Amino acid sequence: MTDETPAPTALRVQWVAPALGIACSFMLLAIIVRVAILQAAPPQRIMDVLDARERQHTIGVPRADVLDRRGRPLAVSRYVHRVFFDPIEIAEQLEKGTITIDELAAAMAWMTGENDFDIDRRIQIALGENRDRQIAIDKAKANPIEGEEPKPLIRYVRIGGHLDDSRLAIVRAHPLPGIHLEREATRDRVGGDLAASIVGKVGSDPMYSEGIERVMRERLEGRPGAITYTHDAAGRPLWIARGAATAPEPAAPLHLSIDLELQRIVLAELERAVEDADAAGGMVIAVDPSTGEVLAMADVLREVDKVPYPWADDRVPREQWDPHPDLFRRFQFVRPDPHREQDPAIARNRVVEDAYEPGSTFKAFVWAALTDAHPDLLDEVFEAAPGGVTFIDGRRLQDAHANGEQTWSEVLVNSSNIGMALGAKRFTPREFHDALERFGIGVPPRVGLPDEAEGTLRSLKDWNKYTHVSIAFGQEVTTSVAQTARSFSAFARNGNEAGTVPSLRLNAVGVGGPDGLIARRAVSPEAALKTREVMVAIAEKLDNRIERSEGPFAYSMFGKSGTAQVVPERTESWQRRPRGARGYLERQYVSSFVAGAPVAHPRLVVMVTIEDPGPALVRRNVYYGSQVAGPAVRRIMEKALPYLGVEPDRVSADASSTSALANAR
Repeated sequence: MTDETPAPTALRVQWVAPALGIACSFMLLAIIVRVAILQAAPPQRIMDVLDARERQHTIGVPRADVLDRRGRPLAVSRYVHRVFFDPIEIAEQLEKGTITIDELAAAMAWMTGENDFDIDRRIQIALGENRDRQIAIDKAKANPIEGEEPKPLIRYVRIGGHLDDSRLAIVRAHPLPGIHLEREATRDRVGGDLAASIVGKVGSDPMYSEGIERVMRERLEGRPGAITYTHDAAGRPLWIARGAATAPEPAAPLHLSIDLELQRIVLAELERAVEDADAAGGMVIAVDPSTGEVLAMADVLREVDKVPYPWADDRVPREQWDPHPDLFRRFQFVRPDPHREQDPAIARNRVVEDAYEPGSTFKAFVWAALTDAHPDLLDEVFEAAPGGVTFIDGRRLQDAHANGEQTWSEVLVNSSNIGMALGAKRFTPREFHDALERFGIGVPPRVGLPDEAEGTLRSLKDWNKYTHVSIAFGQEVTTSVAQTARSFSAFARNGNEAGTVPSLRLNAVGVGGPDGLIARRAVSPEAALKTREVMVAIAEKLDNRIERSEGPFAYSMFGKSGTAQVVPERTESWQRRPRGARGYLERQYVSSFVAGAPVAHPRLVVMVTIEDPGPALVRRNVYYGSQVAGPAVRRIMEKALPYLGVEPDRVSADASSTSALANAR
């Protein structure tokens, strides 16, 4: 006899199935509601657990590229790899006997190209340090002391620098215990050293050093992204909440006003001029006067035989000072730059950082200001000074040449100290001071680079009759090369903008960045254009001398030379002027030439400054700005203007530029 289980009836099936479905639906709905409540307003005890299990991962964004005005890269970011080792993992493998330190060091040296002895030593040091730290950790667990935490174990030690593609492939193809790869962004200065001191340098840390990379840090960095996630006890991600991730936003490329080809031209001509003059250094800048854009700037230093200035020591009695110091040697006055040899990108940009007395280049600003305030000077004739020597307010003044009678225009062309001092007597001290301030004297150029020099302009309370005379021909005032070029741009603008001083800028006009061009009125358009007209004769005198060797020139030009004496710079409080010394060095100068071209519609203002022309040139009396800096300015104009697409305007060497200037009015 067999037992049989009766089959469920159709009625029971019809009742149980819907009941189970309804029950499961209610349970699922309850779970959904509970999850929603926990997500919307979780209890504090759950929040405490979640917060402890939350981590944030930053999504890095490479720094924006720095480009020149034509889009050529100057500095770009790329990702590189480097090797590091974990001392804890290596210690574990050593205990297992799977590898020895010698084998590991030899393999890492083969992969990275580093010295195996150095790698072996670093591994040994890291392992020894971890053993000491582990002992300290065990002691702290056994006898904890409040406020004292032992150092954690070392888990990261870098080996070598960035890996090239071939070494990266080797490391990936031959994994070693405890050896890992890390990926990081690095900065390549693909523009080379041409604009290194302008672009500056940035480290992978990141550590910002100099130049644009330093001052435009926030502009170049962009905005990194981030992901906030909850992880388990082992640190593995579990989930990401809605809205817990933000995408990175890279910054747009930064277009500088610098042109790499113009940078090459000006640097090559500056190096030639410094070498020809046996000089200790030189600086150059090229500016678009209509926009204030700095198209190129560079400086060079050159090693020459020099000695420290023989300062007297105020800490010893005066009778112990050297009674006959040699004051006619070549002394060090160009500030050294030790970082330059380490890396040109961290060199001082001396075009904006170093300031000297401008000498006779300054006369253009004084002449224009006086002409604007006292146009009757144009009709005045200044009496001849016998032998080119006279006394003004008890001070002996001398011109480089005995000029005879001079008109006001000839005072500027002849660069007459006497004539400028006589003209400056038309100004009160306040009028003189205010006129120079309008040219931006004593105000930093604000190009956008670190440590820009302000220059110096005496305050009215320190102004005296000797100051009034000295400043008329560029003494007792200091300017940087960038400041002088900025002020000179007032003579290179046309229409109603003539006589206005533009703000200098390093970002290209119309490409990324504000385009509002700021300028201040220094003199009237009429005074500015008259000054330009007079300075044409100065440039023609320069051309007449150098055309014999350089050949005919294609572009008309106006400019002003300057040859400034140098005041030795005190660096210690005890330093005093030695016996017999005057205020200036006896045979050392800073020689400059600043010019604009073409005359009718200037596209460029270029200034070249040669520091400390050699003793041989000084002995032969050929150290003046028109002789050592002027030829370099002319060569730059003749190469740069065709590159910029400017049509030649000088038909012959004796063509008149005055008629062309009429078109600028």
